[in-house]
Amino acid sequence: MDPFQVRMDFLFMLKRLNASQQSIHKNLAFAAKHSLTCSDDLWECIVSECEKGSLNTRINIIFLLDALFTDEYFASSGLSPLYRPLLARDLDHLIDLAVPPQSWDAVLNLGTVKQIVSSWKKKQILDREFLSAIEMKLEAREAQLQDLSLSERDSFTSASRPEVLQRIEEDRERHKRLRERVWILPPNDFSGLFSERRHTVEFDQSWDDTSDFNEDDADAIKEEKVKWWGWS
Repeated sequence: MDPFQVRMDFLFMLKRLNASQQSIHKNLAFAAKHSLTCSDDLWECIVSECEKGSLNTRINIIFLLDALFTDEYFASSGLSPLYRPLLARDLDHLIDLAVPPQSWDAVLNLGTVKQIVSSWKKKQILDREFLSAIEMKLEAREAQLQDLSLSERDSFTSASRPEVLQRIEEDRERHKRLRERVWILPPNDFSGLFSERRHTVEFDQSWDDTSDFNEDDADAIKEEKVKWWGWS
């Protein structure tokens, strides 16, 4: 299949993308089939459809990218390395599309996008400092939304009843996916086992989630000493 036909077929599929795992995997399976020869063309289709689509389409594309980099099958298929530099290059633009600045419409996707970026940071999908900057940007955008006047909030994009019902149904599917993957960690990365900077995803996540040493920790240590050694 020539690159032009690949682009046309992929755009056709992206226009029908929804929040279901079946739809996402169908699109990614097509991308996997043609990525060795047309990865740049396929990526241009993703960005183009994100630019033209609705906010619901844009968040579906963010979930498509999330599956590309975190789904065990696609992450281990050799597909991710082809698109990681492209994601790093265009992520800032994609975030602006999914969570538009100075627009009350941003509330629709803000929370979900924050969760996905946080997950990518923990799983080291991209450079952690880069993703931290994206997180700060989203926090600043959330603060801007709170400062919008009532008239600016009234500029919320109207939607038809079928569109609202579709959004509710797809939000239910997306939130289900987010809940499921809270417990999923990628395999340990041993590629840097003998380098100076050795770490695992589990260690980084534990480091981020562990609180500072406090009085409760000291009391717990004393209790353990009494229990096992008989002295405090």
